[in-house]
Amino acid sequence: MLSIHVVDQGLIAWTFAERGAGVEVTRDEEDGYYSSESVAESVRAVVEEKSGRRYRDKTKEMRVAVFGNTAVFWGMASATGEKNRVRREG
Repeated sequence: MLSIHVVDQGLIAWTFAERGAGVEVTRDEEDGYYSSESVAESVRAVVEEKSGRRYRDKTKEMRVAVFGNTAVFWGMASATGEKNRVRREG
């Protein structure tokens, strides 16, 4: 997780890493910045490697807990979009 120092993004990144839904990106010890290599390594670890499966599974679990049934949400969004399209054309 990239903990950027903007508003609460750092806290969010830390929280996701602590809950097992992401990994912390390694910073340069001298200047505290992220290197493109460390970002790529972290993304690869979560997305491509077998060990990243636990992060992907935890993310799915948290998505359901936070957003509930997304199929219902997207169904309502589609229905609303269709109603708006009909109003504009009709």
